[in-house]
Amino acid sequence: MSSHGLDRAVPNQAAGQLAERTVPVSPGRRTLRRFLRHRLAVTGAIILALLTLGAVFAPIIAPYDPNAINLTKISQPPDRENWLGTDRVGRDIFTRVLYGGRISLSVGFVAVGLYVAIGFVIGALAGYLGGWVDNLLMRFTEIVMCFPTFVLILILVGMLGPNIGNVILVIGLFGWTGVARLVRGQVLQLRELDFVTAARAIGGRRWYVMVRHITPNLVGPLTVAASLGIAGAILTEAGLSFLGLGVTQPTPSWGSILNEARNPATLATQPWLWLAPGAAISLAVLAANFLGDGLRDAFDVKSRAAG
Repeated sequence: MSSHGLDRAVPNQAAGQLAERTVPVSPGRRTLRRFLRHRLAVTGAIILALLTLGAVFAPIIAPYDPNAINLTKISQPPDRENWLGTDRVGRDIFTRVLYGGRISLSVGFVAVGLYVAIGFVIGALAGYLGGWVDNLLMRFTEIVMCFPTFVLILILVGMLGPNIGNVILVIGLFGWTGVARLVRGQVLQLRELDFVTAARAIGGRRWYVMVRHITPNLVGPLTVAASLGIAGAILTEAGLSFLGLGVTQPTPSWGSILNEARNPATLATQPWLWLAPGAAISLAVLAANFLGDGLRDAFDVKSRAAG
């Protein structure tokens, strides 16, 4: 190749490399890239996924029936047959922890989904409509926030009866206030931005603008709120079950398994009764918190320049 050909090839190659570097990256890919750089968040997502898979496939993974009583192996420490030991009526702890994850994680996911939906509707209406609607909804939200939530949950579960449906219902009905305030604040900011003003100027109807232009920008904050809320819901269910107000025996949940080991003598002499469910609760809560922190950083607009 002649020197003139090389001279033309070098600028063309440099221009191609520059074009590759300046190819726009989609917001979703940018968010995913920032999330994957958050090691604790990725670890939390993996742990939460493993716990969920263990609960879903418990009938396949578990070696025994969760309610099978074996009076020949009462309160036995871990061995080859019972990896995490047995309880006071000979039930396998490993099996019950797997099945207990079905209850505890279901409460976490379903209850949080319920109160995120309630909080989104109330917060979006308050922020977008403003005026007397905003005042009415926010005063109602503040009234609900004044009540001692856990005490109300205890009272209602005691009145309605201890079962998983009632636990999910009461957690969902009293957990939405923080989400509503978050969504309202986000909507108040978004409705004043240029792209929303432009959508109104070209004749976009109020609800179309809300659904088409504002709601997609709420996905990030709602996802973060939901992931952090899962940890609180799991702890609430565990507390209720530990007090005997969650699921009824013999159905296992992590809190109810802990309840069986609350005797001081049992805590000292049979640690396998509380170590496994306690570790499951701790792992799930930590994983949900790590996941929420990572999602918050990933969706943070200020970090886009670094992404």
